[in-house]
Amino acid sequence: MRRPVGTLPAAVAALLGWIAVTMLAGPAPGGAATLPEIVSSGIAVQVIASGAFALLVATGLRWSDAGLAWPDWRTLPLLWFPAHYIAAMLGAALAIGLPPPATVGIVLANAAFVGISEEVMFRGILLAGLRPRLGLRGAVAGSTLTFGAVHVLNVLLTGDLATAVAQAFAAVMSGTMLAAARLRTGSLLPAVLLHGLWDFAALTLFLAAAARAGAGAPDADALAALPLWACAAPVA
Repeated sequence: MRRPVGTLPAAVAALLGWIAVTMLAGPAPGGAATLPEIVSSGIAVQVIASGAFALLVATGLRWSDAGLAWPDWRTLPLLWFPAHYIAAMLGAALAIGLPPPATVGIVLANAAFVGISEEVMFRGILLAGLRPRLGLRGAVAGSTLTFGAVHVLNVLLTGDLATAVAQAFAAVMSGTMLAAARLRTGSLLPAVLLHGLWDFAALTLFLAAAARAGAGAPDADALAALPLWACAAPVA
């Protein structure tokens, strides 16, 4: 028996539930105020909860077009371009000087959880739900723009609207790339890996550069001295 395909009402309901879980699951760890502080000061309960929610919904719906399958391994060489960016960011972080190992581990864990949560929600559930109504291009555009718009909600965590808008713009750009990875490989797995590694590399580079600028732990002045791309690069 063929599994059902995505539907728009179910996808919208899942998105609203995902946003609610993300916003209400718990405060930022350690009283952190900025995105780099949030992802480096402790495991963020919000991303674990939202990731678990998205996975439960996706597996429960059992949509054949949600990407819950192994990729076509022959397509993986197509991912060389974003992989080079990730390698370049990690290389720059190594050249500057990595944060303490405990911080690197926390950032890696949070980036992995974010990759799972956001890819299952946006490139899995929402893309599948929009596709029957909007077609492939419309579904990619709709899910990607929604992905960007949701990042404006980071202002509720950080209080910094300008940076939240910059993150939203960056999320639209990277979301287009992640949608292409999802569609070309036939699976969410490559997009999850790219997303998690991209966030990890960008945030590690950000923290390394901030520590260098501030001659220690990143503070407000050190963060303000960094270029906008460093603030906007993470898609978390």
